[in-house]
Amino acid sequence: MRACVERVEGVVRLTVEDNGPGIPEDLRERIFERFFRGAGDRGASSGLGLSIVQAVAASHGGSVTLHSPTTNGRRRPRGTRFEVIFPASAHTPQPARVDAAAASR
Repeated sequence: MRACVERVEGVVRLTVEDNGPGIPEDLRERIFERFFRGAGDRGASSGLGLSIVQAVAASHGGSVTLHSPTTNGRRRPRGTRFEVIFPASAHTPQPARVDAAAASR
């Protein structure tokens, strides 16, 4: 997994991506619904995580976007990427660019 925070063109962007199997196309429309879990989800999740992320982002004037392996015409072999965008204020400091995967090693 990789996570990155950066300030770009007046917004703060948090990107989280992995190299797992990705999210099936038929589930992508529902992924942000409360209590939604895929049919094969045998974990202990409640299906609230992404809906909470979306609600918090929206409450701050931001958004969350799911990027599939074929987003923007570029094909990535595997994985999923989420981008959380927040408007940056004049007082928002430039975040230090940190790669969570590298930091955890």
